[in-house]
Amino acid sequence: MTIQEVEIESKFPLSFGQKSLWFLHKLSSGHCAYNVALAWRIKSSFEIEPFKQALQKICDQHPSLRTTFHAKDDGDLEQFIHKHQPAFFKLVDASDFSSDHLDKVLNEETYRPFNLETGPLIRWTLFTLSPQDHVLFLGAHHIAVDMWSLLIILQQLSKLLTPGSSINEDIEKVYHYADYVKREQKLVESPKGKHLLAYWQKKLGHELPRLNLPADHPRPPVIDYRGGRVSFQLGDDLIKRLIKIENALSINRFSLYLSLYQLFLYRYTGQDSISIFTPVSKRKISYQNATGYFVNPIVIN
Repeated sequence: MTIQEVEIESKFPLSFGQKSLWFLHKLSSGHCAYNVALAWRIKSSFEIEPFKQALQKICDQHPSLRTTFHAKDDGDLEQFIHKHQPAFFKLVDASDFSSDHLDKVLNEETYRPFNLETGPLIRWTLFTLSPQDHVLFLGAHHIAVDMWSLLIILQQLSKLLTPGSSINEDIEKVYHYADYVKREQKLVESPKGKHLLAYWQKKLGHELPRLNLPADHPRPPVIDYRGGRVSFQLGDDLIKRLIKIENALSINRFSLYLSLYQLFLYRYTGQDSISIFTPVSKRKISYQNATGYFVNPIVIN
């Protein structure tokens, strides 16, 4: 079915995925679990005005970058597309920042809460260490953009900042996120949607087993979304062996790594039934140039 472009609306409901993020945001006020953060070190001069103009052009083009979220008196949720919203850009003189202090400030920016009611939900900050050394920081809330959206923004930014280049027609022509929300709602209300709902209710209607990971300290009484992280790299020989397994089993890398993760959890818990949530994209080809939250977390058991 061909997706019909809808007229730009000032207000429309949230998608089901957005409703989940809104609920989690309100459940733990000020938490930053769904903050998205990226940073780049730029070892050259930085033309601020052309960059700000490019940001504004992109913000003007994509409605999701001008969106705020609100609860109505009856409890229903809606998102409001502002006709114009200045792109958020902050310049910070970091010439006297030590490396440790810069890391501290970037970490603070990463965990700085967003106000979904007032916005903006995407923020750019340039830390200038010297005329030839900068750190560009991008922070956004997941309710407004997914990772594909950020790639779109970065690609358009690159085009706009390339001399003699401009955003071409196929990027200028984007579908509104409201169209996606309407189609999602139509699916849910259709016989197919009711069938899908019945399937997941049967699949998840019983109590799911709790993962009893051994720990050296108790879980906090209230989830704070500040988990730890261990970063490591796989050696070249191990990667080659994993690729051989992928080819032998005719599976993709995601499936292999997910299986290995489940085996890892089994080794530490001894549990045969382990449920893992993983995001899948609901972005169809007609939305390939649109920004928004096109993610659907599903349960794999």
